[in-house]
This record gives sequence, C-alpha cells and structure tokens, in this order.
Amino acid sequence: MARTAYGTTTPAALARDVAARFAPTQIARRIQNTESYGTPVLDKFFPPSVRRTWPLQRVYLRTDDDVRRAVPVVARGSEGLAIPNKGRKIIEVDVLPVFTRDGIDVVRYNEAKLYGQAEGAQAYVDMEIDRHLDVHMKTHEAIAAQSLTGTIDYPLADETGEIVDSMVVDLGAPIGFVPSVDWTADATTVADIIADLDRLVRERARKGYGTAKDDIVVGSDAYTAVYKKLQGATNDARFPGRVLEAGGIQVGEYTLRQMNEEYYHPVNGHTGVISLTEVLAYDRGQPFAHLRVPLDKWNVTPQEAALGYAVVVKMNDSETKLNVWMQSRKLPVPPTPTISRFDATATA
Repeated sequence: MARTAYGTTTPAALARDVAARFAPTQIARRIQNTESYGTPVLDKFFPPSVRRTWPLQRVYLRTDDDVRRAVPVVARGSEGLAIPNKGRKIIEVDVLPVFTRDGIDVVRYNEAKLYGQAEGAQAYVDMEIDRHLDVHMKTHEAIAAQSLTGTIDYPLADETGEIVDSMVVDLGAPIGFVPSVDWTADATTVADIIADLDRLVRERARKGYGTAKDDIVVGSDAYTAVYKKLQGATNDARFPGRVLEAGGIQVGEYTLRQMNEEYYHPVNGHTGVISLTEVLAYDRGQPFAHLRVPLDKWNVTPQEAALGYAVVVKMNDSETKLNVWMQSRKLPVPPTPTISRFDATATA
C-alpha cells in the first residue's frame, strides 16, 4: 500500500484506530486516574454507591410530601392499611444529553503514533478524553447542585451554542424551617444555635426523616459567624462548642460543615451551591440516586451503557481532522422533600 498523509493506512482505517483508543475501558481508566474533577456536590450527595443504570429512555419519578409514621398492627388475615399518598405524583422526565464536539489533528496524531508508538498515540488521545470528561463532569455537577433546590432549570442550547430553551424537572420542594434566632447576630449564643438544631432535628424526625449529626452543611457567612463565637472560648470540656482539627465546627452533638463551593451556570455564571447564610440538612439514609440514562446512539455497547459515556469518531470532509463527539445522559435524583433548607438569618 502506498504511503499517504495518514501513514500506511486509509482515512477510514485511521478513524477506526482512533475510535478504538476511546474505548469505554480507557475512558473509565481516565476517570479513575483523575484525583478530582472539582465536583463537591456529586462527591458528597451522589457518590459512586448511588450511581446506577436506568433501563428506559424516559425516567419516571415519584414525588410526595408524605409524613412517614408508624401504623397500628392488624389482625391476621385482614386487609392491609393504606399508605398515605398525600401530594404524591408521578413525573416523566426526558433527560437531555450532554453532547460535546472537538477534533484531533491528523498530522499530530500520526506524529505521536510514529515517534511514540502505541503509547504515544494513546497519550495523545487521552488528552482529548480528559478535555471532554472535564466538561461533562462539570455540567453534571451543575445540574446536581440545582437538583438540591427541588427544581432543575438548566439551559438548553442548539448546535451553535445559542440558548433556546431550558430543561426543567420538578423534584419536589425541600422542607422549610424558621430559626428562632439570627445565627449571625452578635447577641446569639452557641446555646441558641444548638436549640435551633435540636428543634430542626425534632421536626424532621416527626416527618419520618433522620439527620446524622454530621449531615448539616452551612453557607460561608453563617459558618464564619458560628466560628467567631467559638474563638477565644474556654477550654472547659463542658463548653458546648469547639473547632474540629479535621475540619468543621462542633456545636453540642452536631457537626457543621462549611460549603462555600460554586458551580458554573451557562447563563447565570458562578453560583453558590447554597447561599451564604443558608443551612442544609439531609438524611443520608434516604434514596439519593444518580441515573445513567440510555444514550442517543443506535449501536451503544454494553460497556458504554454501563459507563454512561459514548464516543463517535469521524473524519471531516477535508480529511485533515478527526471529529470527536462524546455524549452522556445522566439525571440526579435527590429526595428533596426530605432535605431541609433554610436561611439562618430569617427569623419569624
């Protein structure tokens, strides 16, 4: 075979060679080898243990604001007691994909393969994998952060990048709470804050939701205000608060964790996961889920489906660049009716 600009191969064969280097196993390896994508919401609320594959093109969710309480036992052989379904509704979600496009320069790829052999070619492709994955991960992080509010309202763009609509998903409203004191006020004591936390946990328990002592995250201003109240405090072990060496503030039995992270929204720019004076409490035992939805690709392999990413590689018309598309379809499903969110300064 005559030597061409693609080496001793054809454009179609070159495209197949590059596509093979985007195999699901290699994408998975790049994810595993990356220490962090800067995704605190996914890491904390949607860890790998709650990420799973959804088998249908559309996702069906049940949202309700039931109060889960104990019921009486019944006589043997009698009809079962109906579970309350106040506010229950089934919603159908058409999960829109994250779909990115970039290109690999043919000459540079062949040079990498010529001088670096298979390892050089794979290293060149790995840079492209990382570029796509970074964008996908940050997009899923933004959608996950929005989901904690109870409503996903994320921009929908056409192929030119122009925002033309939104993907909207109603997941149910979080639980409200009104603190008895402004946590940031100088007159507020640590004991006052503990009293609010005791009442918060009690109200959540009456709805059937638990609250682990370290499952409370706090915005920067509220966290700083509590921190200042502990500065210069006595070392007496009986004092109801202290700063933890491992991070966080202990007030009574509760550990407050600061959450000052932001996510990038394509329209609104950098947005806080929670507001500066907000408090968020959740029940780790409730069913958080991050769903991998079937991809919009006619020949998706089982490996691509399990990973949640698919790649297509095609030569462009001028045969100078290999266009690379990566797609993922994922939906965060937090149990938002079991999450409490409130402003620590908004008293009654």
